[in-house]
Amino acid sequence: GENGELVAEFLSQNLPTTLLAYFDSEDWEGYSPSAVVPSCFQLLDQMVTDNVGQRKLRASGATATVVLHRGNSMLVGCCGDSRAVLGSGGGKPRAITTAHNPAEPAERARIEASGGEVGVFDGEPTVEQTGMGRVFVAGKQEPGLATARAFGDLLGKSCGVTAEPEIFALNNVKQRQVLIVASDGVWDVVDDESAVRLAMEYAQNQDAQSAADVLVQEARMLWEQRPGSERTIDDISASVTFF
Repeated sequence: GENGELVAEFLSQNLPTTLLAYFDSEDWEGYSPSAVVPSCFQLLDQMVTDNVGQRKLRASGATATVVLHRGNSMLVGCCGDSRAVLGSGGGKPRAITTAHNPAEPAERARIEASGGEVGVFDGEPTVEQTGMGRVFVAGKQEPGLATARAFGDLLGKSCGVTAEPEIFALNNVKQRQVLIVASDGVWDVVDDESAVRLAMEYAQNQDAQSAADVLVQEARMLWEQRPGSERTIDDISASVTFF
């Protein structure tokens, strides 16, 4: 939506500090991270509504993925289609998170139980053809969200969209790997293998910033090659961490 940038900016400024405040309130061992992250996300969803305003968030929102890393363990909280991928110089990358596609059975069940429906805009390939769907208020062609989880997006919240994150735990994070967290503007045009391959070109010098910059540039180039890209190009952002 037109005000999605306001939500993304609010989250980038407040998600890290809010999460750290939760952990600072008690010892790490005494506070379950898998419980903290969902509680933090729900609080932030209310905070962003209070700060940006309901009118601006009727059809605007943002997604988020947060990664907590300690030793060889990692906990990832994902809300929406900003995905996290872990890879290395060899082997198949590991997609840690999902995109919360509305057509997935669990997401669709929640949406339909909340009075929404999953479909596509007129002229788009059907859900049956692609396995991909959008969230609509039953009987209407709005809001048309392509993800079932988000911050903001209040019209979507009325029909099953949620800011509840999905939690993923990894206990075997190894050295010489790369973690890529990126928005759907990257993943819609760059597959996991290509993203890891591009990032690993900067692994020797641990130049995460250059790796992220190249990913963003590659995604934008691929978007601009698409017909009508001036109207459809998605938000493009990426973060890279080398281990």
